[in-house]
Parts: sequence; C-alpha cells; structure tokens
Amino acid sequence: MKFNLLAFESSSMFTSVALIKGNSHIYQEFNMCNDNLIYKHAENIIPMASKLLNDANINIKELTLLSFGNGPGSFIGTRIACGITNGISLALDIPILSFSSHEIMLEEIHIEKESIIFIASEAGNDEIYFSIYSAYKNYKQNIFFKQLQEIILISIKKINDFIQNFDKNNDFINFNKIIIGNAFSKHKDLSSLFTNAQYINIYIPKAKYLARLSKKVFFQSDKLPINSNLPIYIRNKIAFTIKERNDLKLNQI
Repeated sequence: MKFNLLAFESSSMFTSVALIKGNSHIYQEFNMCNDNLIYKHAENIIPMASKLLNDANINIKELTLLSFGNGPGSFIGTRIACGITNGISLALDIPILSFSSHEIMLEEIHIEKESIIFIASEAGNDEIYFSIYSAYKNYKQNIFFKQLQEIILISIKKINDFIQNFDKNNDFINFNKIIIGNAFSKHKDLSSLFTNAQYINIYIPKAKYLARLSKKVFFQSDKLPINSNLPIYIRNKIAFTIKERNDLKLNQI
C-alpha cells in the first residue's frame, strides 16, 4: 500500500502544511512564516496544500492518512485545520491523527540524555499554555517522552509558585532541564524562573514535525489511537466584555 500523508498545522499565528510521499523520509513543507501573513490561515491553507500535492504529483485521492495540530492555540486557526482535515477524511474515507501543539514541538527536539522539558506557549492576556514532559531512554537507548503535567492555562504571575511546587514534589535535581515555546521569548522574566535550563529555539509547532510524528505513530502502532479529531479548548473565554475591560482598568488604577 502506498503511504501518502498530508498534515495541517495552524494553531499558531503562522500556517504550515507538510506532505510525506511514500514510505520514505522525504518531507516537503510549505511554511508561511511571513509577518504579512500572520493569522491568514483561511486564505492560505488550501492553496498551500494544493501546491504540495501538485509539486509531488499526487492526486488528493491517493492520500492514505491525514493529521492536524489540535491546539491549544489560535481558536480560529485550530478550527480551520480541524474542519479541513475532517472534510477530506469524510470525502476520501481515510483516517486522521491529531496531536497537541506541545507534542508537535517535542518532535523537533534532539535530545541525547534524560531531561525535563518545560513548554510554554503564548496564550494572551498575560497567560500561557504550559506543560511538562520527561525525556528518558529505554533499554534500546531510544528517547521517549512522558507527560508529567498536562497542558494547562496559567497566569504568568502564578507560574513561579507552580514550578516551586512541582520541584518540591518531584526529584529531578540531577536531570538536564530544557525550555521551549514562544512564551519564553516574549516574556523575558519567564526564562529567569528556570535556573540552569537550556533554551532551545523551538518557537511554534510546525507541520513538518507533525507529519513526522504522525508517520511514526502510524507505523509503530498495531492500530491507530482513538482521537477525538476535535480541537483542544483549554480557555473557556477568549475575550472580555466592555464592562469587564472597564473593571480591569479600574483595578489597575
């Protein structure tokens, strides 16, 4: 069976689409990292996918697997990737895999020793999406990731207490520490909370690594994991009312 995978990632401000043609390690990616194209997911995601398929000389009916980044992140962007992927899946009757933005960023990391990885993504309103993973080696010396803290929405003001409590309840003193995510570059004070941690410039999730992760799961699993194929919604509220904004201003006086 031919293996052709198309992956969509638009949970950040940028849009990316990746294609794996055949059972090889050849990846093609069309990544719109341009300041003039920020949050232009709806305009660009279909043309980007069409270009990849045309360049690879693949008919859309030859696709065998789809995947998308299910967030958390851009509310509209995540829904666009989800909707397109589910639409193609329904039309072609092919399976879907979906992964969180933090799982996709983990796939980009090159790690040679056991580590604790802190991931912080910008969420707006002085809040971040935050998760913690450990990277460990199995008996074959392959690196695997284990989630220690599921993705949460947390105020930057509260993250210090959260980290101190985490360190108190876990014995990871001798572990290598790594921090990734765009929140660390935007909020300089955030990095200072993670003493002796190595910053790796993995800014946002990218479709190339989503595709690589999807292929890995597809071929390593006896059966595909049961995914909801829906976006991850952690924030229940994405905007303040006029009254709430006025109340916030009064509290800041």
